[in-house]
Amino acid sequence: MSDPLLSVVIPVHDAAPWIGELLDSVLDQDVEAMEVLVVDDRSSDGTAVIIDSFRARDPRVQYLRSDAPGGAAARNTGAAAARGEYLVFADADDLVPPGAYRAMVGSLEASGSDLVIGDHLKFSPTRTWSPTARWRAFDHALQGTTLAETPALLTGRACWNRLFRRSFWERAALGFPNVGHADDIEPMTRSVVEARAIDVVTTCVYLYRERAGGTGGSMSNQVDEVALLDYLREETACAALVSATSAPVVRQQSLLVLDADGWVHLDRYLAEAPSGTPLPPSVEQSLGRLLDALEHTVLDDVAAERRCFFALLWAGQPDVASDFAAAMRARESEPGQFLREWVSATAVLLDSVAPAGLDRPALVDEGLLTAFLHTADRIDATGLAPLVDAAERVLRRTHNAPGGSELLEAIRRAVLARDPEAVRLISELRHHAPVVVDQVTPGVDGLRVEGPAPSPPLSSSMRLELRSGNQVRTVDLDATGPRWLGRITADGGPDTAGRWTVTAGFRLSTVDVEVPVVTARMPLPPLDASHVLQPLSDRRDGWRFLIDRRASRSVLSRFRSAAERLRRLRT
Repeated sequence: MSDPLLSVVIPVHDAAPWIGELLDSVLDQDVEAMEVLVVDDRSSDGTAVIIDSFRARDPRVQYLRSDAPGGAAARNTGAAAARGEYLVFADADDLVPPGAYRAMVGSLEASGSDLVIGDHLKFSPTRTWSPTARWRAFDHALQGTTLAETPALLTGRACWNRLFRRSFWERAALGFPNVGHADDIEPMTRSVVEARAIDVVTTCVYLYRERAGGTGGSMSNQVDEVALLDYLREETACAALVSATSAPVVRQQSLLVLDADGWVHLDRYLAEAPSGTPLPPSVEQSLGRLLDALEHTVLDDVAAERRCFFALLWAGQPDVASDFAAAMRARESEPGQFLREWVSATAVLLDSVAPAGLDRPALVDEGLLTAFLHTADRIDATGLAPLVDAAERVLRRTHNAPGGSELLEAIRRAVLARDPEAVRLISELRHHAPVVVDQVTPGVDGLRVEGPAPSPPLSSSMRLELRSGNQVRTVDLDATGPRWLGRITADGGPDTAGRWTVTAGFRLSTVDVEVPVVTARMPLPPLDASHVLQPLSDRRDGWRFLIDRRASRSVLSRFRSAAERLRRLRT
């Protein structure tokens, strides 16, 4: 009997509700000479009966018993029994979309590479989504690349969306460690480190079923201390594997931990731990070893709240980090606590020996001030007052050069002015910025402009600011109803030829704020020379609204225009 082309290894444990669907999807793959090795890990439900029914009607299905308990041992048992030229894994509760295995086998047969990695989707009873939407690894198909050339290959480390040349699997001595959680991240990291050539296909090759956590849920969703320790040890092993590669690869590994997997595992664990419970010594020690193995200079590229969380851990402040993570989870229900912990965390980091890679002023901007901008409108001025006072003390200790968005810089000024009402109103203004112009009615000597009005506390002080060089003109608006409107005339508006930018200005308590004005992608056709003011929409700059003031016209030009208008009227 000739060897099969592809071996599919499927570990199963009490998978009766799903194994039939998975096997149907696997057996439907258009790969000839395929063997399907279903490895039973002590199932006590009807899993074996279902597998037997598939074996009876399809000789490609084989039933094996695992050599030891656990999913890792089951995969290793299947891999050792595999006879195919290629090797792939699938979990019992997932699905393999049509054409997936053909796409991966075809890539390796064309390239001769050691393994191929494909894209995947996740699904639940209510939705389907792409966890790789922001990954760069699947932007383009690749053949014969390496980890050094494509560090983004480290981004995902599941075993089920890749297919291996079995000779490579054996040559690299790949296998799954006997741990209860995160048993694939180390061997999958090792595989891309050891591979001489790697392919990437943009095809979706796997559908991962997202199940609820707990005893009956997916292993990847368990959150107890043992599971966290397993993850930390395996992640530390991954850091050791890439330490001798290259700086970009080490950087990618560190970003993966700090901005994704490490944050997810720690936040999950802390969410289940009783409030105020310190990290167990075993977790602190394992976490410390992992952090020592990471490149802390990547911190500034990590999302602000994760950056702050890990900076606190690096600074030896696990209790503050735990409180901070809890406040991040409760931002919707406890906005005051959310802001309070941001203030507390940044103050602690100003006093601590934080990692060298941490830019404290940037964290204040991207973390603390941004938190106020997105949250302060949900707290009244009385409740905001002590938070603004505390934030002002933090800002006074940092030296931030202006350069953020208009609203972020306005929040900074309001906090430094210790004006909670201004902070609240600026936060509310974010819902209405940029201001939109959705209708322009031209006249010979001016323009009537209008759009949806912001809420009354904001619209009462709204005005348009027109600028050209050092010249500034202000246009008052009528914003008493659901729409604002104003008239920009050649006399009361731009009085010098050239392009004038338009912004919306607000006086919010003691702070002046300006935000962009954009068009609603409405048509703004060119106006003939009889119109002094020409409305424009600068698409390259986010559809910003502009006005072009035409140069003064000669008496002869005006006479010709009047004559032309008269001629059109007569005809």
